[in-house]
Amino acid sequence: MKYKIELLSSIKNTLGEGPFFDFEFKAISWIDILSKKLYIKDGDNIKEIVFKEKIGAAVPYYDFNKFIVCGETKLYLYKKDKIEEYIDISSIVKKGMRCNDAKFDSKGRLFFSTMVDDGVSKPDGALYKLEGNKITKVMDTLLGNGLAWSSDNKKFYFADSIAHKIYSFDYDIEGGTLSNKKILIETSDTPDGMTIDNKNNLYIAIWGGAKVEVRSGLDGALIDTINMPTKLITSATFINDSYNELVVTSASLNEKDEYAGKVFKVRIEE
Repeated sequence: MKYKIELLSSIKNTLGEGPFFDFEFKAISWIDILSKKLYIKDGDNIKEIVFKEKIGAAVPYYDFNKFIVCGETKLYLYKKDKIEEYIDISSIVKKGMRCNDAKFDSKGRLFFSTMVDDGVSKPDGALYKLEGNKITKVMDTLLGNGLAWSSDNKKFYFADSIAHKIYSFDYDIEGGTLSNKKILIETSDTPDGMTIDNKNNLYIAIWGGAKVEVRSGLDGALIDTINMPTKLITSATFINDSYNELVVTSASLNEKDEYAGKVFKVRIEE
């Protein structure tokens, strides 16, 4: 495969993450965790929404006029240009922690992870499920990342960045439950956010690796590598039904290269 990479935005994110695409509105969103910002790109226009605390994910909720935003102390609703407090999560997200990656399953359940973010404490966190207004712990993690479901909703994939593993589970879409946990990939690299195509191949952002790996959702085998122009690659999402265009986010932090923290569009060519 060949890959054509171009800049989607000239914004230099400190910790760009969590890209999403709305197939109806053709809008693209992503967040900058440390700058506490949600960006929504609609055509050539980019809207910037600033929150009071660091946000780990902003997930489109039915349409791009509404997001559930996962923060440090609360889940927020962003709708009609207003930020509303939705659910207090301070009982599960302790001081020095925050939410990280999050996605909806096809039945509208929100799965979100938590992580330590104080630079001092030992890695700790969990994966949670929000169904209605009820939050349930799914499992403990070190640093949960990269959620994805297979096209038939029978498999769930989940990365733990600090464990350097990507797990696969059997998924019951009716009950929203996981079972039969297996290690799909164990690597010396650090897997970050990921997405999945219509062939159930995983596109995994490799933190610190300047690449997105394409891996089989069946056995984890490496299929291809998309080499990116900056080191701290954080996540990816597809932006069309043909699964041949990706949006890829990155972080700048202490990186000095001109592409650090930028958001990219990657076209996949046969």
